[in-house]
Amino acid sequence: MADPISTLSLVANVMQVVAFTGDFIRLCRTTFEDGTPEPGAASNAAHFAALVSTLRDNTSNFDPILADGEGLNETLQARSRLKSLASDLARDTKELQGVLQKVTTTSSSGSSSRLKTVLAYKFRHKGRIASLQQRIDGTRNVMNSEFLSRICSSTQAAHARSEERYTGLRDDIRQFIDRWSEGKRTISELVSAEANATRAHVTSEAEQTRGRIDLLETRLVTRSSHHQIEQTRKQILSTLWFHEMNERENKIDEASYDTVDWAFSEEPLANGVKCQFVQWLKSDQSIFWISGKPGSGKSTLMKFLVRDRRTTKYLETWKTPVQICRFFFFELETTRALEEAFRA
Repeated sequence: MADPISTLSLVANVMQVVAFTGDFIRLCRTTFEDGTPEPGAASNAAHFAALVSTLRDNTSNFDPILADGEGLNETLQARSRLKSLASDLARDTKELQGVLQKVTTTSSSGSSSRLKTVLAYKFRHKGRIASLQQRIDGTRNVMNSEFLSRICSSTQAAHARSEERYTGLRDDIRQFIDRWSEGKRTISELVSAEANATRAHVTSEAEQTRGRIDLLETRLVTRSSHHQIEQTRKQILSTLWFHEMNERENKIDEASYDTVDWAFSEEPLANGVKCQFVQWLKSDQSIFWISGKPGSGKSTLMKFLVRDRRTTKYLETWKTPVQICRFFFFELETTRALEEAFRA
């Protein structure tokens, strides 16, 4: 028997489904157009499925026969019409749910499947979705018409609020009955608060998911860029590298410490001149000349200086991090030797 609470609960459910369906289709638009899954699609689909399931249960359990004290034939006709509308809506939304599930499921299976999804939507599903949406919009228009005023009066809704069953209803149903008792009759008035809350939740969740996806995409792009740079660097180095590159340096004997440590000394040398090497390391001047006769030990001294920790220590006073590049040239006797010198 259709008492006011059962009637208004079904009306609320119908309006919730109608309101959310339009939002859900709009949220899935990206998936339809390019096959890319929309952030929050899974939770939106779950919420939509729950609404449709509840609608089917409430519709099958709804009996339009009037309760005691309700004698208007007009009310009976309105409630019978309500059950018919709810049944049609349950059928249409169930079919829509199946179509949307096909689109959102296959779109996450890879690039080829996403392409198939886009083509299938444009050539198979697009017209069907539009037709179902049009029928659901028709239900909205009927629900917004004067027919609602014949289903249940504000007085009956106010009386329902005093019943024991009222306290056990869900918050959204109680709010719906409260608004009905206040004389509100349109979908925007009756479910706007819940619809806005749902929309805000869905939008927030989608934005958070999109933010996580954007962050992940940025990290992947950055990682990919770093990987490409590293690969390019290795390719260049492998092209320039030749087997004898370090042969000249390896052939230079290690220096005797007491014959080369003078370069770091702050005391005047034997000729009375103080070595300026340490001061040069601490400055930003570009060139420090070391000259001498052939065989005097210039290469031996250089091998010692580039490897000594003090060289890096003094350079770090004005430049960090320090990277020392070195190459010991061969005697340029042939064209090949000159080429290898440039490559090194």
